[in-house]
Amino acid sequence: MAEKKGGAKPGGKNITVPSAAAMRQPGVRGQAGGAQRQQAGQQQAKQAQAKQAKQGKIEIMASRQFTNWLADQNASLAFTTYQVGKVFLLGLREDRKISLYERTFNRCMGLFADQNSMYLSSLYQLWQFHNVLAPGQKRDGFDRLYVPQVSYITGDLDIHDIAIDKQGRIIFVNTLFCCLATVSHTHSFAPVWKPKHISKLAAEDRCHLNGMAMENGSPKYVTSIGLSDAADGWREHR
Repeated sequence: MAEKKGGAKPGGKNITVPSAAAMRQPGVRGQAGGAQRQQAGQQQAKQAQAKQAKQGKIEIMASRQFTNWLADQNASLAFTTYQVGKVFLLGLREDRKISLYERTFNRCMGLFADQNSMYLSSLYQLWQFHNVLAPGQKRDGFDRLYVPQVSYITGDLDIHDIAIDKQGRIIFVNTLFCCLATVSHTHSFAPVWKPKHISKLAAEDRCHLNGMAMENGSPKYVTSIGLSDAADGWREHR
């Protein structure tokens, strides 16, 4: 669980404002006005820094045996949260303390990883990252360094899940059109499969298709909220 905390740090310079008598002297009024504007600008900057600090600091809390489990499994975890648009990479440092790395992607949701690649869906793009470290190589103590290599512009398809099939194709759950799809070099997507109850492909999120499981390199199971064939009809079955 990640919790955001933080606060403002003290700082800024003291500004001396001339007295009312001094302000009546020629040439001083402008100096006082400039000092007041400077003071107001510094106050706004301090408030912005406090807000950024509050939003940017993350505290990690984990179950007592969680770090031991990560070490035993020799594993790291990757997960997304579309509410704040973050992808997190969580693992252990060399001192066996938790390491959390995050990056911002607007409405990131679908996520898939294999030995050296990672795929991520965002609001209107599908990203492909590749690990650029050689076997045995490390960077700042980490054995994976994922760099964005390819981005497909899909438009807002509300992609919920991603996988790679046995042919090496990217297969994703196209929730807006209620189908499984792959990327296209000429269109937003190329449909691969749709449920029998969906009469046509339309940008209407008819059944809220949202999950996919693979078997032997091919899609085998999918999940949806309902069996509706009307625009947003699944909402009646939540």
